[in-house]
Amino acid sequence: MTKRKRRKLKKKRIIILLSILLVITSITIYLLIPKTYGYQKEVINVFKETETYDKLKEKKEYSKVLEYSVLENVFKKEYFDTYFEINYIEEVTRVTDINALLDLGYTSNEINTFYEKLPNSINVIINNEYNKNIINYITLDYFNEENLDRYIKYDNDANKLESVYDTTIINDNYTYEDTVTFVNAYLDKDYYTNDINLTNFIVKILSFINILSHYLSLKINDTCILEKDNNLLNDDFNYVIFN
Repeated sequence: MTKRKRRKLKKKRIIILLSILLVITSITIYLLIPKTYGYQKEVINVFKETETYDKLKEKKEYSKVLEYSVLENVFKKEYFDTYFEINYIEEVTRVTDINALLDLGYTSNEINTFYEKLPNSINVIINNEYNKNIINYITLDYFNEENLDRYIKYDNDANKLESVYDTTIINDNYTYEDTVTFVNAYLDKDYYTNDINLTNFIVKILSFINILSHYLSLKINDTCILEKDNNLLNDDFNYVIFN
């Protein structure tokens, strides 16, 4: 074997050896240097201190709620997994509020719905006891967000039916729909002490009388038209009285 060939062979061996060393070094660095998964370093340090870094490595996901729980200094280890299920809305979401909602017993799905449908009423929900029907209230056409606090308090009141005129028939069949209907009609208020705006209420009653007069005239002139418009009459009544 010539000297030239020996030199080439030696160079190849050196290159192969260096390549192997480079691979080993890269793997070592990868294993030893903590992965951030998009989190800030100070957040990673907290995860290490609370022994949740291993769980983070298993998740391999980024959660803004989780990150801000650390940045706001309100991180709760027991809610680590749940934080990943909750959407973060800029300038609206506060992890302190999320923790409060979770403490009350609300699920991540319920919390996401609250922030989507009732972003201005989060404090109202937090300042009351847990109520499973809030999600149902907002599905009703005559739901009024301004009455949310009263809905919750009335629904959570074990003696609520005592304030209604005669409820013996509905005691066993009481639903969240009854709550919204009764509160909208001020039946959650004690006699002579409710804060109803009489001027607005009278205007609503007069508006409904006009609507009723219109439909009565239809009945006189064309019975068929009235039959077709019965549903519209009900819708108009709910809109006028409950809005």
